[in-house]
Amino acid sequence: MAKPPLIGRVKTRLARDIGAVSAVGFYRWSVHRLLTRLARPRQWRLVLAVNERAARRYACWPAGTVERCAQGRGNLGDRIGHVCAQFGAAPCVVIGTDSPQIDPWLIERAFAALGGHDAVFGPAEDGGYWAIGVNHGAALPDLSAVRWSTPKALEDSLAAFRAQARIATLPTLVDVDDAASYRQLVQQYGPLRHGPMPPQAREAGRGLRGEKAAFSGRSKTNHRRSRRYR
Repeated sequence: MAKPPLIGRVKTRLARDIGAVSAVGFYRWSVHRLLTRLARPRQWRLVLAVNERAARRYACWPAGTVERCAQGRGNLGDRIGHVCAQFGAAPCVVIGTDSPQIDPWLIERAFAALGGHDAVFGPAEDGGYWAIGVNHGAALPDLSAVRWSTPKALEDSLAAFRAQARIATLPTLVDVDDAASYRQLVQQYGPLRHGPMPPQAREAGRGLRGEKAAFSGRSKTNHRRSRRYR
């Protein structure tokens, strides 16, 4: 699920810390990285869920490579439900765009977990989550009571499932919403480079620089051999 990469529409909290242009630049890079990396495997069907028709034209959506669907309207819970319902009885994993460190092996783990569980969550360090998956659209409960954009989002979402539901969890990742989480991502993965930045952005990122997006290293939650991401 993604929003159009427009100033004032995305990364508004991060924009207050590093500037609107740098925040949107980071968002565009993050979405592009996720779409290009997750489109490569063939084990799943990758679909970009957007609302505005104009969102399909932006450069951070790889042209012609990713199918689109509508998010629908309402709060985030309503839109997640709308997305899942479009895929009927098929297992569905919904991710956001705040965690650019999501890699194919994490999605593989999510679908594997759904083989023996009713739902799967990818927790975020801020109390939210970077992924939610269900065995089929009808398995998603009513999420209208969830306190979105708060440290209670994951807790409330888990509470919405029936008591006997089998729920799996994935590794905890960083949602990049402000300068602190931005800095944390750099500390865990190495230099992030996604375009020129003003002084306040460089300070928040502790020396981020350059013209091309890149990641280095692996999350501390993943014990596989480190590799360089491009």
